[in-house]
Amino acid sequence: MEFEISMFLRQYWNDPRLIVDSSILTRPVMLDDKVASIIWKTDIYIVNQKKLEIHALEKEHKFLRLSANGDVMLSYK
Repeated sequence: MEFEISMFLRQYWNDPRLIVDSSILTRPVMLDDKVASIIWKTDIYIVNQKKLEIHALEKEHKFLRLSANGDVMLSYK
């Protein structure tokens, strides 16, 4: 059985190296894909995957949210 899927992928993790003083960063900050390309990210593994295609878009649909306690959320489309 084969099927195709188009989805959003969101990853959440905590990186203690990204902890910032909460008096400086009072709420989560959204960062662009340039920052997302230079920080450590988890590896994604999809069991029984036959083929993965990432569509080329004019503007990449990726954003990163960073909280003062080091919580990271990375979202892809």
